[in-house]
Order: sequence, then structure tokens, then C-alpha cells
Amino acid sequence: MSNKRRIQKTKQNEDVFKKPSVWKKLSDRVKGAFSKVKAKADKIGFHPGKKGLIVVLTVLALLAVFLIRAGYLCASYPEQKISMVNLTGESGENCTGLSVEEGLMRATENGTNITYTFAEPVPVYEITWKTSNLSRTNCRSYIKLIDTDIEGSTIMAAGSNAITFEGVTPSTTASGLSITPVTLRGVSFTWYDFVVNPHSAFIAGSMSSFAVAAAVAVLLELLLFALVRNVHFAAEGNGLRGKKKAGEEKAKKGAKGPVVLSVIIFSLQIFYTVFLAHLALTSDWESYTRTYQLLCYVLESVFILLVLSHVGEKRSDLTSADHRGAWELPILRIFLLSFIDFSMVEMLYSDQFYLDNAASIIGNLLIYALPYVVMYLITPGKAFRRFSYALPHAIWLGVAIANHYYFEFRGQALELADFSGASTAKNVLSDYSFAPSSEMIVVCTASFILFLVILQENERVFRKKNVVREGISAAALIFLLCYIPMNAPTVNLWNTNIGTKHHGYVLSFVSFAQKSLEKPTPEGYTADAATSILDSYADSDVSLLSEAPDTADPAVNVIVIMNEAFSDLPTTYGFETDTDCMPYIHSLSGSNVKKGKMIVSVFGGTTADTEYEFLTGNSISFLNSGAIPYSQYIDSEQESLAWYMKDAGYEVSAFHPYLSNGYRRNVVYPYLGFDRFIAKDTGTLPYTSRLRSYVDDESDFKDVIYYYEHQNSLDSLAAGESASSETSTGSPFFLFNVTMQNHGGYNSEVPAVDVTVKPTDENLASFSQLQEYLSLVKETDSAFEQLTDYFSKVKEKTIILMFGDHQPGMDEDVYEAMNPDMYADDATVEEKLKKYTVPYIMWANYDLPEGDLPVTSPNFLHAFLLENAGLPLTTYDKLCESVCQQYPALSANGFLDSDGNAHDVSELDSVDLLEDYKFAAYYNLFDKDFDWNYYLKQ
Repeated sequence: MSNKRRIQKTKQNEDVFKKPSVWKKLSDRVKGAFSKVKAKADKIGFHPGKKGLIVVLTVLALLAVFLIRAGYLCASYPEQKISMVNLTGESGENCTGLSVEEGLMRATENGTNITYTFAEPVPVYEITWKTSNLSRTNCRSYIKLIDTDIEGSTIMAAGSNAITFEGVTPSTTASGLSITPVTLRGVSFTWYDFVVNPHSAFIAGSMSSFAVAAAVAVLLELLLFALVRNVHFAAEGNGLRGKKKAGEEKAKKGAKGPVVLSVIIFSLQIFYTVFLAHLALTSDWESYTRTYQLLCYVLESVFILLVLSHVGEKRSDLTSADHRGAWELPILRIFLLSFIDFSMVEMLYSDQFYLDNAASIIGNLLIYALPYVVMYLITPGKAFRRFSYALPHAIWLGVAIANHYYFEFRGQALELADFSGASTAKNVLSDYSFAPSSEMIVVCTASFILFLVILQENERVFRKKNVVREGISAAALIFLLCYIPMNAPTVNLWNTNIGTKHHGYVLSFVSFAQKSLEKPTPEGYTADAATSILDSYADSDVSLLSEAPDTADPAVNVIVIMNEAFSDLPTTYGFETDTDCMPYIHSLSGSNVKKGKMIVSVFGGTTADTEYEFLTGNSISFLNSGAIPYSQYIDSEQESLAWYMKDAGYEVSAFHPYLSNGYRRNVVYPYLGFDRFIAKDTGTLPYTSRLRSYVDDESDFKDVIYYYEHQNSLDSLAAGESASSETSTGSPFFLFNVTMQNHGGYNSEVPAVDVTVKPTDENLASFSQLQEYLSLVKETDSAFEQLTDYFSKVKEKTIILMFGDHQPGMDEDVYEAMNPDMYADDATVEEKLKKYTVPYIMWANYDLPEGDLPVTSPNFLHAFLLENAGLPLTTYDKLCESVCQQYPALSANGFLDSDGNAHDVSELDSVDLLEDYKFAAYYNLFDKDFDWNYYLKQ
């Protein structure tokens, strides 16, 4: 090669190396873009500086990450929109246990299924659909991916529904879907917009996650900038700048504290952020739980930034705007802390507020603000101002922790009535575990950071108090004290947790507290007057029987069954059915059977009132309308049939095949004297077959038999453990059973059970609720026959009492069709009491003493049972039987005299004997020092 060509080649190579690389070009373009952005920012006067640039870059980086995530999901999981015709089949051939008519699906069996096959196997990440015309709430839907072990579920709600499948990857393919829309017969609904792998949801979810991540990242960066700034101020304030070298060591030591505190605060905030992110990714939180977690984190960060904004600054350095801020700071801080406390209390409570009631949200926030306003009023001077924020927050943190552990131990929200049992509770605290939950770690970490930040507060930014600000604070306090009690919601007393779900914990606490403090004291009442009345019956030989019972040989087994919504509607309202709904019970007769009807105080619900009346012998008619003693008043040991039976040597147990915390039974039963409580959620139920959503009476009564046969294992069974293989009978056995089979929720469109009983009247036969209920009662009748058949072969003397707690809660038009006279404007008390009439049946495997009680009420049935069981009456029982002889039925809706005449409840106060009864009942319910001798076997 010639020298000339060699020189040319060399120049070409040099030119190649001189060309800018791809990264250099990209870098130049980015710099150019930022230069343009900076130029535009300068033009409008916006100068974010390096810190602002860091924040912007962080947000852009996170946006890119989540856009990539959305793109990955859309590319990996193809979207499929499935029409409902294709899903169910043109003639419903894909469905089992479901009828489909013009888009409306109805469960014809408890087990429903839709099987859909894809054209080819596809990966499934998420499925969404919409629901309308839903006839019943709290129904769970399940979807299983065919050819995999992956299944997801959600509680179906009106509107949008979604199931995201855990553990799936793009390589996990399914050949189809196995869908269980509902598991309860009779439920109807319409589905539409059924989409597999909805890309719009992927994008929306990614953008939502981006917004949260960006907010968290920006807050963290701002917090870091604020802490660095305050370390700088601390160093400057302690002489690190412009001082002589001799004083630098001393200045450095003075600045060491703020530096260390700032490092601790930022480290804890990093831990809080990382731990919360881990929980968010690994926990299956409801939307409202995510809201509480996010609110707590964001507002805690804003509060920290608010406090740190003035740390290290002298008041003379503040601008006029800062001076205004110093006045506004208490209001803003109380607002932020109230929201933080609200979130923390709900985060630590398992039955969280759904945030579905705006008025209740405001009511909760006002209550949380109350102690802050009080503290601001009473805190002297600027030096102690920080305690206006720290102490109330500490109080609410204590409330959150106490309620958290109380719910863990009792399954119930901590209420005012529970504080009186604190002395008892502390004796058994060693039996419980106080291991902190993940939520507890989150809340305590956030609170500790807040306390550290408040301690770092510079008191010089506070203004001195004056009359105007004190007056405004006092006015705010008066407003809160008046507004909160007057606007407390009416909450469900069946289960305090239902109230907290719809009104929040602290607002529900206030409402329950108001109810608990309602104590209708009889006019002229004194404890001495009550005991004087009781003393007059101590030696009475009153009896409802016509022959004396054999108290030397009492029944060994005493079983009481309060049967949910059990009533004899055809007999009460006088209509006929094609088949007797209670053939066995109606056929019972002879010397070992007693039957009658009871007038109860409640209709369609509030089971606990009938239960309370029977167990204690007290009448609800003496209390305020709507009172539920279990939920409101029983917070210490209360006389009852259980205490009596325990004192008489019986094993005393309660059994309910449903939730233990209904009407606070898990709290109340120990106060009533029960040794143990076996419930569905806490104990062992060997038999659990269901009718509709509830354990049927056949299984319930089989469980009763099982508990009788395993008396030596009752404590284990109550704790959810297995029974000993050995049977044990023969010891005195008392069991109080509250059933569930016939509970309300009857379907108004299609009966949820096989119809075995129908009214012969065409109009009544048109009500599916009535058909369903009568068919359920027939199942109870059959189960009772099996129960009595078993105990008829038992050697020990056994007595079984079964009664209804109230009539079923069917629609009003059903009752109006059964008895229109009951709804007339001039309806008599007697006619109205039909709606509160239920039957009772007493059966024994021995001859009962002579003497019947054709009509009574639960409060008198208690003593009648004791006499028939061969057990002596207490002084209080004698008083009750004396009243019963003249007024055999007494309820909150009226009472009957010995001639069978019905009287309105307003006439109670005019009867001296009933006034004596009211004094005695008030004495044992509200007087904590009542004399037990009046209520135990003499």
C-alpha cells in the first residue's frame, strides 16, 4: 500500500473514533432537554434547584418502572371479554345448580357451578365482572383455574368485582374456569362485563401503585432534606460557623445531639417505609385497610415536615407569613394528629370502619380532636406546648393497643361496660400471648417517630396564649362536648363489631357508652326497700304446681333449648297447611309432657332479651324501650339459672352453633355463671350440617347428645380441641343451647329449602318466605323427635325444655296477610300480642308433677322448670311465682292477668305487686352488692 493511501486510511480511522458514541448522543439529548425545561422554568420564575431536580427525577424513574410493569402484564396476559351467553351457555348447559332467565341467575341448590372452557389454554392473572340485582349480601364467589391448583375468591358485591390470582406466572396456563358464584340456595343476581385479564385494570392498578410509590418517595426525600437542614441549623446555632478554633470542640459536642436524633428519625422512617411496603405487597388488605395505612403514613410524614419546618429558627427570623403560620399551627397539627390517631386505632382493630358513612367519619375525627383541644386549653406556657400534642397522641395509642388485644382475646370491641371487669381480666392476663402483630409494629414505629419529632420542637415558634385564642379553644371544646353525644349514631347491639364497621370504633364506643349508662331507676327505689320485699318471700310456700315436686330425687340432666325464631304460626294465626309443620310436638301428651305458649318482649330479632329474661327471671318490661342487658348492663357477676345450677352441683355449659361474640355472650356468660361456652368459632362442633347458612337443628341436637356423652371433655371441646375417646355420663349435667337453623333471612322470591309445608290458603301460599319458614320448623320438629327418642333410653332422670325466642322476621305483608286485624288502628292489646307469641315444650323421661302453665312469659318459665326438675325455689323465684299466679305473662308489649285479660304495658306502674317485682329486678341487675342468698338454693 502506498504512503498516500496509508495516510488516507489512517485519517478515516481517526474520523471514526472521533464520531460521538450512542451514549454520548443520548447524554447530549437529555442535557438539551433539561436545558429547555430549565429555560422554561426560568421564564415563569420557577427555580427548583438541586433538591427539586432530585424529586422530579425520582418521580420520572418510578413512572417508568410502573409503565413497564403495566406493559409487561398486558403483553404476558392476553385480554378476553366473555359474554354471559358464552359463559353460561345458550341454554344454561354450562351451569349446575343455577337457573338463568333473561340474564338473571338464581341458585337452585346450595352448590352452584359454571364451567367455562377457553378455546386454548391461557395464563390468567385477574378476572373482573360487574354484578346487579343481588338479592343477598355477604355471598362469597370462587373461581378455580382448571388444570391448576390455583383458586381465588371475593365477597360478591353490587357493582364491580375482581379476583386476582396469587402465585400465577405467564407460564401458568388454564384450560378453563370453574366458577362458584354463590353457595346458598335462593340467591339471585345478574353478571355482566366479565373480562379475563382486563388490560384497563392492569394500567389503572399500575398507575395507582405509581401514585402511592411516588408520594412515599417524595415524602422521604423531603424529610431527608428537612433533617439535613435542621442538622445544619443546629451546627450553626452552636457556633460551628465563624467561631474561634478554641470553641469548636465545645460547639461540636453541642451539635451532636440534634445530629444523632435526626439520624434516628430518618432511620426509623426508612424502616417504617420498607416494612409497610413489605406488608402492602404480602398482605391481602381490604381497600379501607389500605386507605388507613396510606393515610397514616402520608399524614405522619406531613406532620413531621410541618414541625421540622421551624426547628432551629429564631422567632425573629420568621417572616410575616410564618407568624401567621405559628397561629395556625395548632389547628393544622390537631387536624393531622386526629387523622393519624383515627387511622392507627382502626389499623389495630380487626373489624375496621368501612369508611362508608361521611357523617361518622367527621364524628370520629371530632372525638379524636377532643383531648387535643382540652390539652391546648390547660397546658401552661410555651415551654409545655409540645405536651398538647404528645399526651393526647399517647392516650389514643394506648386506646388502640388496649382495643387491639381485647379483640384478640375476646373477639369483641372494648366498650365502657368492659372496664368494670378489668380486675377480673388482670388475673388471667398471664394466659394470653401479647406478641406484637405486624400492624402493631407499624403503629408503634410511627408513634415513636412522632414523639421524637415533637420532642425536637423549638418552643420559640409558639406564640403566647391570649384571651381570643383561649376563647376560641373553649368554644371548640364546648361544641365538641355537645355535638358528639347528641349526634352519636344508633348502633347494632347484637354485635358491637357491626357498629364499629359502619361508624368507626370511637364513635361506636360513645354510642354504646350512652346505652350502658341508661339505668331506669324505679321511683322511690332503695336497696333496703328491695331486700325488704325479698325477705317477705323467704318462707313462702308458693308453687305453680298442684302437687309438691320430689326435691329428694331431682333430675340429673337438665337441658334447655332456646330455639331461634321457633313459633307455631298456623296455631297462633289460625290458618291451615297441607302438612302439619309440627306433627311430633303436636302429638306429644301424657304425664311426662307439658306444653304452652309464651308472650315474649321481642319480634323478629333481639334474641338476647328472651334469653336474659329466662336465665335471670327479670323482665325486660322494666327497662327502657329497646334495651338489651347483655350489651348494655351485664359487666359483673349477675344472678342467673346458671349460678343456681352450679351451686346445686351441676356441670354448667352453654352451646351456640354460631359466633361466640353475638350479644357479647363470650363476655356475659362467665358473669352469668357458665363454666364454659362452646361456640362455632371457638369450640368443637362434631356435627355441622347446614340448612341455608346455618347449622341445622338435627346437627345441633346431635351435638347436645355428644356433649352429654363427653362430659369429662367439655373444657377441651369449648377450647376447640378434641374430646376423649371415653364417654362419661351420670354427673349432674346442665346445658343451655341457643340454636340457629330458623334464623331470619328468608328468601322472598324462591324458598332456600325444599318446601315440605304450604298454607292451603292461596294468598298465604304465594309467600315464599312463609313456605320456607314452615318447612324449616318441620325440620326442627323432626330433630326434636330424635333428641327425645335418645334421652328416653337414658337411665338418669332427664328433663328437656325447648322454647322459641321470637317469631320469624318475615316481611310485614306476610304478617298482615296472616292476621290483618293485628294492623287495624283499633287493634286490641290481645290482638297485638299475637305477634309476640311463641310455644314452649317441656319433656322428661319421667312423670312430671301435676300442674300446668298454659300461658306465661320467659321470666316465669325459669322457676317453672326448677319445680318440674325437682329443684327447690330461691327467694327470688318465689317472688316471681307469686307474681305469675296473678299475672302469668309479662312482656315489654303488654301483660295478662289471671283472668286472661290483656293490659297495655303503660298500666304496669299502677300495680303494686308489679312494682315490688320491678324493685327486686333492679336490685339484682344494677346493685353490685346484691345478696346472693336471695338467688341460690336454700
